[in-house]
Amino acid sequence: MRKLKVAKIIRKEKQMKKFLGVFLAGIMLVPALVFAQAGMDNQNQASPKTIKSLTRMASVTRLSVTGTVSSISGTTINLTGSSLSYIVDASSAKIMRKYGSVMQVADIATGDTLQVVGTVSGTNVIAKTIRDSSQQQKNGSFAGSVTAVSSAGFTLQTKNRGSQTINTTGSTVFKKAGQTDTGGLADVAVGQNVVVSGIWDSTANTVAATTVSIIVQTKTISGQLSAVSGTSLTVTASGTTVTVYTVDVSNVNKVARRYGASTDLTALQIGDILQIRGTVNGTNVVATTVRDMSLQARSGTFIGTISAINGNSFTLQSKARGDQTINTTSTTVFKQGSATVNISNLAVNQTVTVSGVWDRTNSNVAATRVAIKVAGTSISGTISAINGNILTVVNASSTAYSVDITKAVVTYKNGRKGTLAILQVNDQVTARGQMVSGSANLTAASVRDMTQIYVKPTPAPVTQSTSGQ
Repeated sequence: MRKLKVAKIIRKEKQMKKFLGVFLAGIMLVPALVFAQAGMDNQNQASPKTIKSLTRMASVTRLSVTGTVSSISGTTINLTGSSLSYIVDASSAKIMRKYGSVMQVADIATGDTLQVVGTVSGTNVIAKTIRDSSQQQKNGSFAGSVTAVSSAGFTLQTKNRGSQTINTTGSTVFKKAGQTDTGGLADVAVGQNVVVSGIWDSTANTVAATTVSIIVQTKTISGQLSAVSGTSLTVTASGTTVTVYTVDVSNVNKVARRYGASTDLTALQIGDILQIRGTVNGTNVVATTVRDMSLQARSGTFIGTISAINGNSFTLQSKARGDQTINTTSTTVFKQGSATVNISNLAVNQTVTVSGVWDRTNSNVAATRVAIKVAGTSISGTISAINGNILTVVNASSTAYSVDITKAVVTYKNGRKGTLAILQVNDQVTARGQMVSGSANLTAASVRDMTQIYVKPTPAPVTQSTSGQ
């Protein structure tokens, strides 16, 4: 009985295994049938597309190979691997050095170790990327000061990488102050600060430069003027070392004396101490401003009284600075009130305001503007003479004034408007107007005759005519 039960269990296990085998086989068969059906045409033949795809899968594999370059012919590289030799087509490949910088097929050398990624068919490889592990160079950027210049490049002293030899070619791009410069290597000079980008060979300390940016410094130099040649100055600066600068002043926009007063380049003299600001390229300076520290004059304004006149100069007695000699030229502007006048309008005792360049050492002023003070005032006195529209009026202190009444409003004592005809010699008048300081000339705006009183005329009597009877 027991044996019978065991036999039944074994039989059931066999039936279950058979069922599972058939079931699993069916599962695996379905996609195979679907795939096969998709690949068959109406005649139950495999399509050309399917055959090509299956052939490629069977014979071509995309992978990487590593080896040593045994020879190079154009863009074809013969590569010897550990077990096979490969023929590598590099015509469409991106080629890199060990650290990622881009290179060309021509830069690959026999004996270099290459890692090639591409399509491998037997021993033929169509390369997609090639990395040359033997080329140690990498992209780099270096900033420093130029210590030497040659026909092929220059030597750059850097802070972190020491001295580097910079090699330039016809394709190297040179820049100056952010602008692409066509001067090329000729613009590089000892003492310049430059930034170089290119392929760095850390073993040889060389850089194949792709760009060279010349840092144009704007700064101020000080030194003694030792020579002048046209628009070029030679300035010698002394310090720990003596440096001789060649200064281009052709585009200077300001020339000033020590205290800021404007001047021009003709005022500079050999031996003067100059402060020059501009772009410095080694010992060459393109100046934008020049200040002559040896010229002590500065701009100033002075108010005072004229005490003497001598040709085109006069002496100004100022309260703050004492006597100053005022020198005028053909460009000096003279003003009297709002009117433009000339030097002939100046007179002793006038109060004037002078603007110009002051040399405090010599107490003189190169005047750019002279303004004669004109003030509103009034005078009272007796008319002693009448000459056309000019009255001579003598005040209580016996000072005689010349009063121009051409544009004056004349009134009687009681305010009634009159005409110039009412003014008579010996009349008492009060005149108001503008008077030039230091003079006795008044341009009257109004004149009141304190002697004449307006009397309304008496109308003529009306007479009646009689006719005879």
